[in-house]
Amino acid sequence: AAGVSAAIEAARQGKSVILLEKLGFAGGSSALCEGYLWACGSKLNETTGKGYTAEQMKEYLRESSRGNANHALNDNLVDMSAEMMDFMLDEGVAFLTDQTTSSGGDAQDLDVFIAEGAGNGLFTSLLGIAEKYGVTPRYESPAVGLIVEDGAVKGVTVEDKDGQYNIYAGTTVLCTGGFLKNEKLMNQYMPE
Repeated sequence: AAGVSAAIEAARQGKSVILLEKLGFAGGSSALCEGYLWACGSKLNETTGKGYTAEQMKEYLRESSRGNANHALNDNLVDMSAEMMDFMLDEGVAFLTDQTTSSGGDAQDLDVFIAEGAGNGLFTSLLGIAEKYGVTPRYESPAVGLIVEDGAVKGVTVEDKDGQYNIYAGTTVLCTGGFLKNEKLMNQYMPE
């Protein structure tokens, strides 16, 4: 979801975007998740009457991070959540309006929205939006190296069934996922 979201935003800003995927299909963990998403102040919040206010969510994120988070970044995430949810709704991403789920943990009272079709439905919709905006996905095409010149990343080396080739780019965004399987990161940020 991070990669396709970055691709959508870059394409919306008029950039030419190539989305590389190491597997034969896109989505990874995102396509296998429950499809839960929260927002504060979106059309979906107004329609359903569910969710935290922006201030409640900011406070929850401050408390639950136990001092390990960038509060300005989290506040921005909350402040942008309505705009992003409304964009997805306007682009046809469907969420259940008669059912939410509890966030659990420290936020038992936070109602979280559920995408129709769970994670696969959410991701398939996001991929469709990306393609609508001209994003070109390349499957079975992992980036196997960064092209670095004068200390700056200038692109990636890609390997596919035909061999290796380079893609030079003004901007390279890496969204490799797998945070939950990285023991070092989990111990650092989620030791419990």
